[in-house]
Amino acid sequence: MAYTRDPRIAKLPQWAQNEFQGLERRLAEQSLKLQALLDGPSDSNATLDPYSDYSTPLPRNPMIRHLLDGCTDYLETKFDGKILTVRGVSNSGFDDFLIVPALSNEIKIEFRRNKT
Repeated sequence: MAYTRDPRIAKLPQWAQNEFQGLERRLAEQSLKLQALLDGPSDSNATLDPYSDYSTPLPRNPMIRHLLDGCTDYLETKFDGKILTVRGVSNSGFDDFLIVPALSNEIKIEFRRNKT
């Protein structure tokens, strides 16, 4: 089968044309896989970066780990459709895990060290 999309490639030996066809086929397959990942699962109820041009649906009810800068502490969040569970893990000596009301529909969660 001759490669006919580009007249320059059609002038190459048959084995080289076949190689181009294989590369083109693999590129098309990988593009479909990438698009499926970007589209995310159809039953997703969580979105990564929802207000950006690269918004990406995540698997249903994902456990998400948020690492704190410069240390091994983290927050894990999971939403099961009715309840948001937040778990704080401190390995670097934070004393308090605070939930602070911010607005009528927003809270802030933070680790704090007690002053000694």
